[in-house]
Amino acid sequence: LTCQVMGQFGAEVVQLNELGEYSVDNSQSYVAFEYDVEPDASAASYFWAAAAITGGRAKVLGLQLGGLQGDVQFAQEFQALLKGLEIDWEEYTSRWIGDTAARKLGNFTRNRRNWLRQAQEDIRADISEYLRFEIELLPDRLLIDEFNTGVDILRDDAERLQQRIARLQQRNAGGTG
Repeated sequence: LTCQVMGQFGAEVVQLNELGEYSVDNSQSYVAFEYDVEPDASAASYFWAAAAITGGRAKVLGLQLGGLQGDVQFAQEFQALLKGLEIDWEEYTSRWIGDTAARKLGNFTRNRRNWLRQAQEDIRADISEYLRFEIELLPDRLLIDEFNTGVDILRDDAERLQQRIARLQQRNAGGTG
């Protein structure tokens, strides 16, 4: 990864051997340009793991397959593994605090998780409503649908116009004009 990035900035990196020794001619200079740094997939895996274990979601912006980091695929496979993992926390807890207390703790945890999910949905809906109606930053669904319909009509009209122009050009090229 380091060698690739150095190469993108104009430096030539020569691998000397299989031991990981490299050489860079110190007379080279870097070419400056704007460069987007990919998010760290290894660091993101902690958030993905937490989301997978709790049944939640985590999104890491800018992280993509085929990027320079080779651990993106591993992170996705790890997330899929954790998603399918079923741990009976009540069973483990019951060994320490007893069955009844573990069951009550499990119920409490599930209720809190469900409450948090519902609270998150409510907050998201409230923010959306605020942005649409209070400060009018977001259009409501009806306006979006009307806009999309207008775009479809405009696209169809443009296609018909393009076909008509092509027919007129053919007539003109054929000497009938």
